[in-house]
Amino acid sequence: WLFAKKGPVEESPVKLIDFGLSVRKQEGKPLTTPVGTPFYVAPEVLSKNYDLSSDMWSVGVIVYCLLGGRPPFWGSDAQILKQVKQGAWSFRGPVWEHVSEDAKDFIRKLMEMDPKVRLTAEQAIEDPWVKHCAPNASSEHFGKHIVESLRSFGAQSQFQKAALNVIAEQLEESQVHELKEVFLEIDTNNNGTLALSEIRGALEKIGAKVEDLPEIVHSMDMDDKGSVNYTEFIAACIDRRALYATG
Repeated sequence: WLFAKKGPVEESPVKLIDFGLSVRKQEGKPLTTPVGTPFYVAPEVLSKNYDLSSDMWSVGVIVYCLLGGRPPFWGSDAQILKQVKQGAWSFRGPVWEHVSEDAKDFIRKLMEMDPKVRLTAEQAIEDPWVKHCAPNASSEHFGKHIVESLRSFGAQSQFQKAALNVIAEQLEESQVHELKEVFLEIDTNNNGTLALSEIRGALEKIGAKVEDLPEIVHSMDMDDKGSVNYTEFIAACIDRRALYATG
């Protein structure tokens, strides 16, 4: 995505870009070239027999990432592709406790294994969640999810924290993309580290109050420099259950 012009975000149209792998689909003729990014590719693409409905699977993955803060699949490229082929994904984790059933049902209908049953673009636009719920959705659940992750990290042993920091350094960009965006948003002075005041300010914006935030932030500050760097933030927020399941 790219902003069409410079200036205030709310005044600039958003343009979809990068059509390097796009083709003109001929009516009645399936596509057979397996292309795409592992996280977003549809199962039938891997079978080399697909059509426009494969794009709707990718839309489902994007919605999953936006609402859940992480992709529905996890691991190496080979592990991810295996999960995609099996349709092995779920709404696991505390963040999904705060996501409506309408939203989850929308994702299910987009990430339907059978392309013939999967929502079309026209049907997706008319889905009840898109028309009535999404425009009024709150982002508070995402703040709660981050807080829960931070608290969980604080309860880890020093050895576990150190191990998570090492793991965080090895993760690929695609695995931490959403958390990177959160880090950049919180880092209001753009110095590459998060001060306690910045983290508190970000949580206050979404109405989340954390009494023990100083202790939590201190537990994240592994190098005792008085602030949280990027790796320390990722280590504290990564989905540890998914990480351990694929480790």
